[in-house]
This record gives sequence, C-alpha cells and structure tokens, in this order.
Amino acid sequence: MQEAVVRRNMEFMPAKLSGQYERFVSLESTDAGSSEHEQISPNSFTTKSSWGRFAEPAQTLVFFDWDDTLFPTTELMDRWGLKVQTASPRPKEEAVKEAQSKIDALDDEQRASLKDWQQSLQRLLTVACETSSRCTIVTNARAPWVDDCIDLFAPNLKPLFEQPNGPKVVYAREVLDECRQRRKIRPAIGTNPVKHALPDARDSRAVCEEMTSAKYQAMHREASSFYKSYPNQSWKNVISFGDMRFEHDAVQELGFRRRAPAGERLRIKSVLLPLEPKMSELALRLDFLRLTLPAFVHFDGDCSADLQDSIDELWTVSQVLCLPELSKVEFLEHAWGKGPQPEAQQVQEALADLAEVMNTY
Repeated sequence: MQEAVVRRNMEFMPAKLSGQYERFVSLESTDAGSSEHEQISPNSFTTKSSWGRFAEPAQTLVFFDWDDTLFPTTELMDRWGLKVQTASPRPKEEAVKEAQSKIDALDDEQRASLKDWQQSLQRLLTVACETSSRCTIVTNARAPWVDDCIDLFAPNLKPLFEQPNGPKVVYAREVLDECRQRRKIRPAIGTNPVKHALPDARDSRAVCEEMTSAKYQAMHREASSFYKSYPNQSWKNVISFGDMRFEHDAVQELGFRRRAPAGERLRIKSVLLPLEPKMSELALRLDFLRLTLPAFVHFDGDCSADLQDSIDELWTVSQVLCLPELSKVEFLEHAWGKGPQPEAQQVQEALADLAEVMNTY
C-alpha cells in the first residue's frame, strides 16, 4: 500500500483520489490504515459484499465531544453565569438546589433558548442512536460531569441515556489513566481539560498532547470493543464530531495506527465545528447535524470537514460529501456564529429546505 507521509500536527486537508478521499499517514504510524486496492481472499469474511454494509448501524461508530459540541458550556457557564460544581465538597443535593435556583431565575428568552436546545439535542441523539449501534460521547472532563449537566440542564434526556441502545458516555482521561497504569505511558501533566480550569495553560502544547492522547485512547478502546460483534469483523465506519483539534487529531490517529488485516476498508470521517456557540447557534447546529448525519454515515470514503475556518460552511460540507446540491441550500448562517438570531419561522423553513435535499438518506 502506497502511503503519504505528513508531519504529526500538520493540518489534515482532504486530498481527492479517484472520487474518494485519501487518508494521510503520520510519521509515527506508517503501518496504519487500509487500502481499497488490496487483494481480497475469497475465504475472507471482509469481502466486497461486506464493504457494502459499512453504513449499517452495527458497522458505524459515532463519536461526539460534549462541551460546546452538544452541551452549551460557554453559554451557560461564561455568559449566563451558571456553574456546575461537580467537585464540590458539599452534598450534591445542595449544589443541585443552588444551581436550580439560578435556572429558575432565567428570563423568558433564556428559558425559550434552553428549551430549544434541549429539544434539538434530543432529536440529534435519537437519530444518532438509530444510525449507530454505539453512539459515544467522549469527553476530557472528569466524571460525573455529563451526568450532572443532564441532571441540571437537560433532564428530558435521561430516558434516552438510560436505554440499552442509548448514548454511552466515556471519560477519556480516566481511560488514559488506566492505560498508564497498564502500559506505563508517560505521566500525566496534572491539568484539567475543562477550559474553566485551564486559564493559563489552555494553549500549551503539553495540554494539547495530553487531551489528544486521552481522546485517542478512549476512541481506540471503544472501536476495539465495538468491532468485535462477530468473528473477524473489520473496522468500517468511524465518525467524529467536535469543536477542538483534540478529537479531530485523535480520530485521524485512530486510522493511522490501525494495523488493518488484508481486505479491511476503514473510513475515517471528522467534522470540526466552530468554537463557543451561543445557545441559539448550537440548537440550530444540532438540527443541521441531525439532518446531515445520514449523509456522513453513507459517504463511502474518508473525509474531513473543517467548519471553523470555512467561509461557506454548506459549500464545505457539500464538497466533502460530494453533494453539490447541498451548496444551493440557503441555510441560516447563525448556526456557524454568523448573523443575527433568526425567528422561529425562519428556522423551520431553513430546516425544511435542508431536509428536502437530504431526504435521499
């Protein structure tokens, strides 16, 4: 297999190759990845007929980041002044009661925005769990951060998370700690991934490496477990959504380091979302992801959509997914942190237009 070698922390730009996207291979991982040109043994379970099943829920693994990808951390904590004291020495009941009193004091506009986000997130995760047999939230925060966030701000999600096929929450740094204990990986640098605890070291290279390593170890563990539902199951379809380079680089590394058996064809897909969204922006963005998720699942190749630096986000997604008709949709730019907050009727019309284009999936 011919490999393209790039520096580890280089920007990963999709390179068009025979109608699909060529995955780059890092300097540290030149044995990883898979090729569509490898010879397939007639006796191998991973045949072309198996390749065609890559978009089935049992073959699709979806990763979501939590903070500012699904959960409006910046909006609630920084702009609205609400806190979730997961590590408070006080009884949890007291912390919850105090937080609830602040939620009760929100104005009508804030309450409406919170409800819209709750409903948008529930819709997205419901579709994700139908699309993938393992929808996994991977966070660099410490437990029980996600549980506390749901208890306080999205109790409507509890039944979904309690279902056997509901979203799974993985605390990446706990996985990294376990790996260090077993494999003697280099010691931790003693930082907290939640940005509110990293005012001075947030941009340091050491923190970035630590957070990326944690995400990679968590993703690798989940993928290794997921693709074992039957003997010789090959890795096929891994998708990551997040707002930080940590998860983008981690899922790319997952593909780089994969020592693929003959005939395996792994598709790695990454979507890098804009940072620090407002509540209304995030709600609209989650609905966009809900409607476009099936297209990402069914895209037969590697892809990387960087929506942070994009001038035209729909054009970027349309190019990545080879869906030119998508670029013609006039979707609200508010989803990407641009433009004023739209009226409810405008949102419904924009989502209806997008759904009409995406209905083939």
